[in-house]
Amino acid sequence: MNIGVIGVGTVGTATAKAFNKFGHHVILYDIDNSKWRWAYGKENYTATQNVLELVEDCDVIFICVNTPTNEDGSQDITQVRSAIGSVVDGIKKSETFTTVILRSTVLPMTNDSLVSSMKSLLGKNKKWQYFYNPEFLREEHADEDMLNPDRVIVGGDVKNNWNIMDELFSDMYPSKEILLTGLTEAEMIKYGSNCFLATKISFFNELSKISKHLGLRVEEVEAGIAMDKRIGLYGTKSGKPFGGKCLPKDTLAFWKQFEPKIIGKALEVNDES
Repeated sequence: MNIGVIGVGTVGTATAKAFNKFGHHVILYDIDNSKWRWAYGKENYTATQNVLELVEDCDVIFICVNTPTNEDGSQDITQVRSAIGSVVDGIKKSETFTTVILRSTVLPMTNDSLVSSMKSLLGKNKKWQYFYNPEFLREEHADEDMLNPDRVIVGGDVKNNWNIMDELFSDMYPSKEILLTGLTEAEMIKYGSNCFLATKISFFNELSKISKHLGLRVEEVEAGIAMDKRIGLYGTKSGKPFGGKCLPKDTLAFWKQFEPKIIGKALEVNDES
C-alpha cells in the first residue's frame, strides 16, 4: 500500500517509520525539506515537494502537521486546514479512492468542521473517506510508542469502510484491541488524556509544597502514593511544571475553549511551579 505522510515532525516521522517497517511504501511531504533527510536513500521511502502528486499516488494519507496555540491560548489549526485544502485539490485530480487520516491534535468538534468543509469542496465526489487517529507519543520515545502503544483510537463515521483500518493496523498490532469511536469521542479521548496528565503533575507539585512545609520526606510520600496501581508513577515526582511540546499548549487550548475549573487550577499551579 502507498501511504502518504504530510508533516514530518515527531509524529509524522514515527508514523512513517512504523508503516515502512511493515512493508508499505511511504511518501513524505513537509514544507521544511530538511525534515526528510533521515529518509534519503532508504528503501521504500519517497520524499516529494508536490503535495498534489502525493495525494494522487497514495491510497492512505496521514496528516501530522502542528497545531500550535495563538497568543491568547486558543488553538491555531491553520496548518491543518492548509493540509486539508491540498488533499482536497489532490482528490479532485485522483482516479483512486483516498482514505484521509488526521493525527494532529485538535479540539472536540474540529473534525466535524473539517469533514463538513471537505464535503462542501468535493461535492458529489465519493472517492474518499476520513478518520481521526490521535497519537499518544512521548517526544523522546515516539518510534517505540508508535510500535507499542497503550491503546489505538480511531474515530470516524459509521458509513466509512472500516476495513481499511484493520488492513493498516492488523499486522502492526496483532494483539492490540483498536477502539473505534466517533470523531468527537476520539478528540475528547486525546484531550482528556493530556489534561488529566497535566492535572496530575500539578496536583503532585501542590502536594509536594504541603509536604515540604510539614517537614516531610517528599520522595517517600510520592513513592508510597505511586505504588497504588490506580495512580501509577507518571507525574508523581514533583518539582517541575509540566512541559514539552504538547501538554502546555493542549491543556491551555482545552481550557480556553471549555473553561473546566479543575484544569484552570492545574494551569495556575503550573505557572507557579
